[in-house]
Amino acid sequence: WLGEYDTTRLMVTHDPPALGDTLSAGLHSRSVRLKAENHARFASTLRENGIEVRTLGDLLMELGERSALRKFITDQLVLETDDQVGAPLTEEELDDFRERMVDGMTEAQLVQALTHQLRLRIGRRPSSGKLEVRSFEVSPLASLLELRLAIVTRECAVIGGKHTSPLHHRLMYLMLECLGLRRIVSLPPPLRLHGGDFIPAGPDLIFHGTGRVTDEASVRYMLGKHVFDVPRAAMVRDLFDRDPTRPCLDSVMKLLTCDTIALLRSVVGEDNPRRRLVTEFVRVSLREYRPVRLSVELHRYLLENDWNVVLVDSVSGICNLGDGKLLCGDPELCKQLNEFGAEHDSQIQATHLEFEGTEHKHDLLFHRRSLCFRVPSEHQAHFEAPDPEQHPWATDLEVPRPASPTQLAKDLTQLRLEEDEEPTVVHEPHLSPRVEFDMLAEPLASLASSPPASIRLSRLLSSQDGDSDSESDAPKAADSLDTKTPQARHGAYPQRERGMHMPRRSRSSSLGSTSAVERILSSANLNIGAETVSSPTPPPAVAAVTPPEHIQTSSAVMMVAPVGFCRNEETALDNFFMCDVDDPMVELERRALAEFGALHRELTSRGVCVLVYSAERFQGTPDAVFPNNWVSAHSADELGESVLVLYPMATESRRRERRQNIIGDLQEAYSRSVGFTQWEFSDVPHYLEGTGVLVLDRVRRIAYAAKSKRCYWRIALKWANSLGYRLVFFRAYDQQDRPIYHTNVMMFVGFSVAVVCLESVTRPEEREKLVSTLSSSHEIVEITHEQVLHFCGNLLEVRSDVDNRRYICMSSCAYNAFTEEQRATLLRHTDGIIHSPIPTIEKIGGGSVRCMLAELP
Repeated sequence: WLGEYDTTRLMVTHDPPALGDTLSAGLHSRSVRLKAENHARFASTLRENGIEVRTLGDLLMELGERSALRKFITDQLVLETDDQVGAPLTEEELDDFRERMVDGMTEAQLVQALTHQLRLRIGRRPSSGKLEVRSFEVSPLASLLELRLAIVTRECAVIGGKHTSPLHHRLMYLMLECLGLRRIVSLPPPLRLHGGDFIPAGPDLIFHGTGRVTDEASVRYMLGKHVFDVPRAAMVRDLFDRDPTRPCLDSVMKLLTCDTIALLRSVVGEDNPRRRLVTEFVRVSLREYRPVRLSVELHRYLLENDWNVVLVDSVSGICNLGDGKLLCGDPELCKQLNEFGAEHDSQIQATHLEFEGTEHKHDLLFHRRSLCFRVPSEHQAHFEAPDPEQHPWATDLEVPRPASPTQLAKDLTQLRLEEDEEPTVVHEPHLSPRVEFDMLAEPLASLASSPPASIRLSRLLSSQDGDSDSESDAPKAADSLDTKTPQARHGAYPQRERGMHMPRRSRSSSLGSTSAVERILSSANLNIGAETVSSPTPPPAVAAVTPPEHIQTSSAVMMVAPVGFCRNEETALDNFFMCDVDDPMVELERRALAEFGALHRELTSRGVCVLVYSAERFQGTPDAVFPNNWVSAHSADELGESVLVLYPMATESRRRERRQNIIGDLQEAYSRSVGFTQWEFSDVPHYLEGTGVLVLDRVRRIAYAAKSKRCYWRIALKWANSLGYRLVFFRAYDQQDRPIYHTNVMMFVGFSVAVVCLESVTRPEEREKLVSTLSSSHEIVEITHEQVLHFCGNLLEVRSDVDNRRYICMSSCAYNAFTEEQRATLLRHTDGIIHSPIPTIEKIGGGSVRCMLAELP
């Protein structure tokens, strides 16, 4: 199956009587007669275009083996007992009643039973004691096709995970077997998949949407399982919109021909809050894809890849029959598509098809998602009855899930070990049941884009520091993890000759020359090796050729979209910036994503490169939007070598933010990785939450740290010893004399200006030391306790990758809380201020803009 523009030979539709309440208004309005007539008109139009039309029930009856059908119906028949009169019913009596009910059905009744959920309430007759049906309930399974629980590729069919009920799963499995598909696999829960997010676009490209109904982890999982069999895969990410009227990719774009796409006008534009971002993956081996383009606006991506794009007000009323033949429910849209085809010499032939009784011209009248399931022609070779023993109802996983986290770590480690290298496995006793679920929740999901992360993750749960420690509460230090410099990868994907069916596609980079992001995109096969460091050696001095302001300010940052955002009760124990609200999680997530998107646009519009990842709801990481707490990156200009550091986090939910695919991508850009996360599992656990508790002067290698539960002094000393930093410790308290949980809410250090709340440093000697150290190199802007509550200390200085202009990033709440004089001081030392309103993230998450940005120097 090359693409959705391919010739359609077969469409599977719902049985007219089985049309439930899940379909469009046009098919439900007025009367059953109108439904049946509209359905028949649509089927007749398909047949006039040379397409075979089969109803779901007729297709299922193609199973010559009636025993399989009867077993399915018997298993899904729900019996509820009414035992007010007579002896209670036994299981044997219920099973016998089911079998007699199914055996007595005619062929037409079998079809209805296959496409409906039957629920019967039975009891005994008072006189004879025989069983009888007291009442019944029939629920049509029309949603089976409407939900599009499966995708069909040239390699296999994949049935969605979390969306799929056991009944839907079995019926979909049965239908796909009837279509003669060679291989049917199932996505393991809790991963989610919706067929409306899958759009094949030719022999070398597929589009796959993620967002409201499909997880990014699902797409990465399928990339690693050789599901798509194409050189390139474009993941279209809905990070900011999540509107229920645009749940899937096919509600945003439609493939019309081999070189033309219809795109929803309302999502177009770099500044559009509903924009979609594209991450493009290229296959470098049989089961390995690597990202080559990141966060490209969808419309721009299509134009740069030579697609003809027609902007429309709705794509829902378009049904592609292949070979340029389109059916449209809106006459104006039909006219627009035909005019566009004539103007661009395309083979578009749009035909208006009107249904009786419809009230909305853009209604989903014959949208393929709602009425039919289109099948690739190469999968229609036969309709033979499958052998029940060879094709059981159980999930047919290509690779079984490991039985334990230890087995998972072993499987991942053995993928890319050097010949003389021993496997390194996470110690299972340290993993709580919830951590175990999280590891299994993404079974091999990140291997597609970052295989090295799987191997390195277990090693990163150890410190780089090799010094012995006599303290009883300190865990044994582990060796550092060094990685060799990646070599340049060979050509990304094969060039196609002219005259092939699909147009030639370009692969120009959409990013600037930022070191970290560019190294992630350009890195190749990683040769992984482990080197033992007996004692940390201070890195060499900073090279003089690099401007010092470039060392302090990064032109690239990492952000994580707040999917699953809500109040984190674990961190609320000592984060007194968090507020309690009664709003539902879906509403909080929607507002947080909108705020996240606005900040993302403010940064990118000024030339700051942003590497965007997304959390998933099933991961249980409500604070994932604050990635700077668990990871920090350091350039070779700062330390003499590029280093990635992972930090121990105080709560389970925050530890789950260290995801394999993110760590793997970052490791490709940095030559050495250092981890301190083993402190989470010591006899007396201690924590050091990254640049939340360490405010860094990268030029002078000074780290300012306020002592708290989340900032253990011994780990901080080890960190400073490993990276060659000098520590300035102090104690800071809020107005209620409670320890400030993170240093970066009351203090900021830029290249030549610093912001600090000296009121919170109550010990005179510590305050004096702090002021003297800062004032020797920075102009100090002093803020009050009240300004701290408005996040005036939660700032970050960044740099444009385009013109090297430096900006201070903050929230609009912080910007408005600064005085005019304070803002003027900040502007004297920088080229501008970037601010964006993020009230939901600040009030519910207890963090602000600086917490949302992890620098990637």
